[in-house]
Amino acid sequence: MSKPQQPVFPKDWYQHCPKVLEAKEWYQRLTPNAEFVEENYAECAFHDAGSGKECENCRAFLTRPFAGHRVDEEFLPKIEQFYRNLEQYNLAIEQYEKDLAKGKPSVTVMLDRQELEGLVVALRWFKNTPKMYEQVSSEVRNKVFGLLSFLEGQDDSR
Repeated sequence: MSKPQQPVFPKDWYQHCPKVLEAKEWYQRLTPNAEFVEENYAECAFHDAGSGKECENCRAFLTRPFAGHRVDEEFLPKIEQFYRNLEQYNLAIEQYEKDLAKGKPSVTVMLDRQELEGLVVALRWFKNTPKMYEQVSSEVRNKVFGLLSFLEGQDDSR
């Protein structure tokens, strides 16, 4: 089982993105000898709008009927396909993660009241210690916070 590959936004659109073009103009003024990389300045995020798509960042609007708009005709289908692929990718990733979780064993732990209180104190310390908090992934933090919430709920019910 291999991890699905995330689709790639049509990078040739960046040559038409107003934000990227403006960034390029400024970049070339300030650092004329340096190489400009369009991808570093692109923040394209399209959503459905009317009979086409609109970029949330630069407000570029691609629409149908194309009526002689070569850019719309070329890029609207590519961008729509990208978002269809992204939707399929998200479903595939969700299924991939479910399949990975199937093989993981669950753990049951029996704690007496003193052990439970000690664990809650340790998790609270972790949560409130910035150096610890910053050194772990968001996945670990979410698991710690979920466990802490669960344990605090268990502690209240006793």
